[in-house]
Amino acid sequence: MISHHEEAIASAGELSRSQRAPMRALGRSIVEGQTREVGLMRALLAREDPGRPAAPYDPMMRDLGASSGDDLDRTFLQDMAVHHMAAVMMSRHALAAGLLHDPEVADLARRIVTAQRREIALMLRWSHDWFGTGPGSGAGPMRR
Repeated sequence: MISHHEEAIASAGELSRSQRAPMRALGRSIVEGQTREVGLMRALLAREDPGRPAAPYDPMMRDLGASSGDDLDRTFLQDMAVHHMAAVMMSRHALAAGLLHDPEVADLARRIVTAQRREIALMLRWSHDWFGTGPGSGAGPMRR
């Protein structure tokens, strides 16, 4: 989940270039919140399994470096909604399957579900209101 969050942080950081103030605010919120969560995950991992190598990670989101204007915002909303859905599913599965024995880890998973479900709803609303689309519209979130 650390690499998953780091990808979200990098992508959300690109929103500093958005022309929409709500998108810039969302980007800052994701960067701040997930940076804190990465710090917590690293501390928990170091405590429970020091020296454990990072798990392999295949990026889910498109590179936004060359995007601007509506293309930046639309691509971010499409990709991040699906990216968040994956994190919610992973967290809910781990909780439901009883895989999270550490109460701090289980609490973090619950917070991820709550925060990211709220952000998904917001991103879907903006996608619809601004672009008449939802997740997976257009080029698709997994396409590189």
